[in-house]
Amino acid sequence: MDSGGGNSGKQFDEMPPCSSDQESLRRRSVAVMDSGCERSGVMLDEMPQTRSRSEFDAGVSLWAGLLPDILGVVLRFFPCLADRARLRSVCRQWRVGVQGCLHVLPPPLPILVLPEFKFSSLSEKGELMPVRCVSVPKEVAADDLRCVGSFDGWLVGVTPSKKRNDKYYRDADGECFLVNAFSRKVIHLPPLSNSHYDYDAYSRKSLRVINGCSEVHFGANDVYTMSLCQVVLSASPDPGSKYIVVASSYHKGAPVLALWQPGMTLWHVCSGVDIDGLKDLAFYQGKLYVLLRHRTRLFSCELEEDDRGFIVSRIECCLTELPHNDPYQEGGAISCNMVVWRGELWLQVLSCQSAWS
Repeated sequence: MDSGGGNSGKQFDEMPPCSSDQESLRRRSVAVMDSGCERSGVMLDEMPQTRSRSEFDAGVSLWAGLLPDILGVVLRFFPCLADRARLRSVCRQWRVGVQGCLHVLPPPLPILVLPEFKFSSLSEKGELMPVRCVSVPKEVAADDLRCVGSFDGWLVGVTPSKKRNDKYYRDADGECFLVNAFSRKVIHLPPLSNSHYDYDAYSRKSLRVINGCSEVHFGANDVYTMSLCQVVLSASPDPGSKYIVVASSYHKGAPVLALWQPGMTLWHVCSGVDIDGLKDLAFYQGKLYVLLRHRTRLFSCELEEDDRGFIVSRIECCLTELPHNDPYQEGGAISCNMVVWRGELWLQVLSCQSAWS
């Protein structure tokens, strides 16, 4: 297809070489592109055009201005919590926009928390995703870290007590913190041991357990030493959130509940004969539920704000026995747990039949 006199069909390597001045100019142009401008730009007449950093940031800001309604539509295609967290981490505007959409979204698929700060999640097809390990930030890294709870991508970690050489503190915990599995942000909670009374701030009150047989005692700014078994949160610990942290502790045969909210310097501890024993905790419809795992006793606690943060204003025993004709009635040891699933509070009962009387 030679048209005669045209340049079609010529090879680039047949073009005359650049002069020394042209070569010097070409090198300076490449140096400018490498030092201050983006190589990836718009293509005009098949020639790449450089783009300044300010122009690149302006392009990103167009995505940052995506309307929250559109973000909400996109989030509906992400049932996995890990995917939603990745979308939130794109920029500050998206993080704020996603936060405003959460109340209209279906709940994400649950995360399976594993030992040693590992976790996995379910895909939209119900398949188990690969196990991931949370890289714990250096500020909370320690030997023998334990994970004792989780909520909405946040994990609750505890470190051993620094007084482990003392026999009394050998099994006690030291520091407690929240760490986000995706952003690695850390929120420090009060230490899990306090040996000094604050006489000015100390207070103690008792509540009669409705349908119970005794009272539950609450101590603010009291002395305590704890070894945590489980921790639950009432809401995600976002900035400005009035979330509540409740922990179950069992140290040296002394089971207690501990409660904390941002702004408090120490844990409020709670104990009583009615709630003695290993516990399972859950927040449901604004109330805290406490289940005695081996005694089939379920308590509901109403929480109210006061000048010190919040208080437990009412506690009621709302379940004392399982329905009749339940298999566990045949005898043997039982173990109970709670789970909030699809907007309902479920009780799981495991029965272990004994081979001897």
